[in-house]
Amino acid sequence: MTADTRPIRVLLVDDHQLLTDPLARLLSAETDIEVVGIGASVADAKQLAHERMDVVLMDYRLRTAPGPRRPGSSRSAGRAPAS
Repeated sequence: MTADTRPIRVLLVDDHQLLTDPLARLLSAETDIEVVGIGASVADAKQLAHERMDVVLMDYRLRTAPGPRRPGSSRSAGRAPAS
């Protein structure tokens, strides 16, 4: 990463800590990625949404809320692939 670029800021949201912890470590090892928060629920995501972020990696099927709801939004920008 050069001095004139900033890291990609990532928020992780998943109710499975066995996924988020290793993923956060993997992403944090990259010099151009910064993990700004880890949440386990939609409520956590909303609380962490005050941070400036570039990417949100969120479990589409969180048990705490149905549907494609994102922090600060009532509709999804895209659709998840059909299962």
